[in-house]
This record gives sequence, structure tokens and C-alpha cells, in this order.
Amino acid sequence: MIVVLLVFGVPWIVAAVMLSPPGLEYVLRGTVPYTGISLLLMPFVAWPVFLAQALTGQGGFRGLVSFWIGGAILGTAAITFFAAVLDYNPTPSGFNPIGHRFIPYDPQLGFLLGGFVLCMLISMGLWGIVARLFPNPNFIPGAILTGFLLFGAVAGIGYMLGH
Repeated sequence: MIVVLLVFGVPWIVAAVMLSPPGLEYVLRGTVPYTGISLLLMPFVAWPVFLAQALTGQGGFRGLVSFWIGGAILGTAAITFFAAVLDYNPTPSGFNPIGHRFIPYDPQLGFLLGGFVLCMLISMGLWGIVARLFPNPNFIPGAILTGFLLFGAVAGIGYMLGH
């Protein structure tokens, strides 16, 4: 689950900072409480997954806890990104250059990075379901290619609508 958080969660937080005029501290100040709330809500929201893992005996207790904590953190990263997207304003008020020392304020790149991560997550999830039904060790290249194609289609449609 650590790999999933590094591959999908960190870029979503970076994209949220790129979209947020106040910067990194502002985003992290909201992310920590959201994670606590997500940890409390996760067993109620994802109870079917917990039940399936308990009944099939896959992963054991460590796998269940890993899914619980990782799912809460990934969900928080997604919520943070989507909140930054909904809060986006083309003329930023309250811009804080100190808040962007590590990650630049670049909304266009933030939209692209967040959209790319979303497309890759959708692709990996769909291919993961197919891989569970029909085990094949070569599904990762297909998932990556599908993610790139999905992102290209979404970004291309966005570019065409914007111009």
C-alpha cells in the first residue's frame, strides 16, 4: 500500500498545492484532519471490502490494517485535490509566495498532474479487476497504456473546449 500512496497520493497532494494560492502549509493543514476523519469513516464506508478480505482470509490482519490506513490516506489525497479544483480561481487572491517555496504555483500543471493521476488510477483499477478474474502477468503494460490513452483523450478534449 505504501507504493500506491507514493504513486497516487503524493502527486495528488502536489497537484493540490499547485492549484492552491496559499500553498503547501494551507493544504497540509487541511489534509491532516481529513485523514483522521477518513480513518474513522473508512470501516463504515468500505465494510464490504473488509468483509470480503476477512471471509477469504487474504492478507490477514496486517493486510486489513494496511488497506484501512492506506485507503484513508489515498481518499484524503483525492478529496484534497478535488477541493483544490473546486476552489480554483483564475485570479488568485491571497497568493502566498512563501507557501510555494517547494512546489510552484502552476494551476495548469496542477490540473494536468491531477488528471493524469486520476486517469492512471482508474486504468489500474479496471485492469486490476480484469487481472483478478483472468490472471495474466502482463497486465501492467496494458494498464499503463490505457491510462495514457485515457489521459490523452481527457486532456485533448479539455484543450479543444478551452480554445
